[in-house]
Amino acid sequence: MNTLGVGFAMLFALLMGTASIFSRRGLEHARPAFLLLTSLTVAAPIFFVLALLTTDVLAADPGLVALVAVSGVIGSAAARSLYFQAIKLVGPGKALSLAAVSPLFVAVLSAGVLGEPVTPLVALGTGVIVLGVAGLSRDSRAEVARTDHSPLVLLVPVGAALLIAVAVVVRKAALNGGIDPVLAGAVNMGTAWLVVAPVVAGRWGSDLRRIDPQALRQFTIASVLMAVGFLCYFIGLQRTPASVFFPLIQTQPVFAIGLSALFLGGLELLSPRSVLAAVGVVLGAVLITLG
Repeated sequence: MNTLGVGFAMLFALLMGTASIFSRRGLEHARPAFLLLTSLTVAAPIFFVLALLTTDVLAADPGLVALVAVSGVIGSAAARSLYFQAIKLVGPGKALSLAAVSPLFVAVLSAGVLGEPVTPLVALGTGVIVLGVAGLSRDSRAEVARTDHSPLVLLVPVGAALLIAVAVVVRKAALNGGIDPVLAGAVNMGTAWLVVAPVVAGRWGSDLRRIDPQALRQFTIASVLMAVGFLCYFIGLQRTPASVFFPLIQTQPVFAIGLSALFLGGLELLSPRSVLAAVGVVLGAVLITLG
């Protein structure tokens, strides 16, 4: 097991869990689409500057660049759009927890597409994580009922999980091919921005120009945290099998639930069941680390 890769995975989880708190506060005053655009607008220049300073951009394999670009559209545009919607609908802790079904998808795709082995402990840890997610289902339904939404909105984070799983396998294939992780991050974020910006500007241009300053501040802080987190993500994913790395980052709900309880007050419904389920997620991550 690559200790450095595990460290990057856990740091990513902490940063993303923290970013979800700022995101939820901003979403009280602005659309999820504006959060998505802000996050990409902040992240893309950071990654491009780092790529220009640390890599030979012109020497990159065009095929690998294309793979990462595809992953950007799937993961950083489509999946994150659903994920931000889920934060607004059911809160950051439960949105992240419901999205934690991704390891099931990743384990299957990693074995079938990348040929990575799935050890018994990895399989057991993934199962425990999913059980933890199931433990959150009642609180999630209560959250939906409280906000007068259909229970079908719970499929939003699950859909995000599926798209994220596809994206992580595509990214891992590109990283296995030798593309620099910082350059991969730049291509990923840049491609997603090129897809998202015209859609958001075309559909909500007038609202975007009048975005609430408080929401913009919250979105910007969240976006900086996410940009640093995704730098850790690409570096860690390069050093760690996808079937191991990806379940580890599902510890995000633990940080999100703890921080929600401290800082969000009545914005997210939490119960002892949520805490126990989060512990289950941690236990699953430990089992996977041992695997």
